[in-house]
Formats: sequence, structure tokens, C-alpha cells
Amino acid sequence: MAPVVSRPDQKLHDITMPRLTEVDLHAIPIDQYGPVVDHHVIQRLREKADQARAQIDGRVVWHINSTAVGGGVAEMLPSLLGYCRGLDIPMRWLVISGSPGFFRITKRLHHALHGEEGDGSALDDNARAIYEQNLRENAAEVLRWCVPVTW
Repeated sequence: MAPVVSRPDQKLHDITMPRLTEVDLHAIPIDQYGPVVDHHVIQRLREKADQARAQIDGRVVWHINSTAVGGGVAEMLPSLLGYCRGLDIPMRWLVISGSPGFFRITKRLHHALHGEEGDGSALDDNARAIYEQNLRENAAEVLRWCVPVTW
């Protein structure tokens, strides 16, 4: 799913969203790389962060996925988003929910993207309907307080 933005002061607990969970993130200072990375690299990264903040223009970038644990994305996001926060780029992470059928389908899609058969079940019209219904329900919750990124 694509990132979305919201107001920086908007908190998830301000709105009832039983399907969504925010993952707690911590800022990670980029300066820790100073001893092993040329200072010009860090300076360039800071310049890019300044440009990103200008583009974001007071909003927050939300990363949305279907799990906070396990798998490559869930393992990378805490540090990736933490470094962004360390550079004062407002990042937050939201996890959607779904039915067991939804998660079986996302697992099938994951396997298919890697050229694997997975559980061998078809990605047919029924699977598509389950997948899209779960995404619609989650999107309805997100769209109560977020605006799609337009950049």
C-alpha cells in the first residue's frame, strides 16, 4: 500500500479504529554513522531530509502494511522509519487487520511475487473479492482521518 499523510497532531486514539494498530517508533540518530561514513554522505542525507520535510509541508507520512512482526518489511520498517524520524521527517506506521481468508490470500500473493506456488490455492475471483473487501474496510477507517499522498 502507498504511504498516506495526516496532520502531525492527529492521534489514532482520537478516532475509533478497531481495525487499525499504530506501531510505536523511535527516532534513531544518523550521527551514529559518523565514525564509519564520510561526513559528506551524512551532510547530503541531511540535505535530502530537508527537501523531504519541505515536500511533506507539515504533514505526516504513514506507512501501512498488514503485519508488525515477521517478514522483511516488518523487520526493516522500525529502523528505516526510525532513521527518518532521527532526521526529523515525520513518519508513522499503521498495521491493518483482516479476516483469516485475507491473510491466506496475502500469503499467496507474497509467494507468487517470489515465483513460488505457496499453498497451491487459486487466486481467483473469490480470492480477489475477499482481498478487496478487507482493503475497503481498512481504507474506510484510514480515510476517516488521512488524506492520500498526492506527490
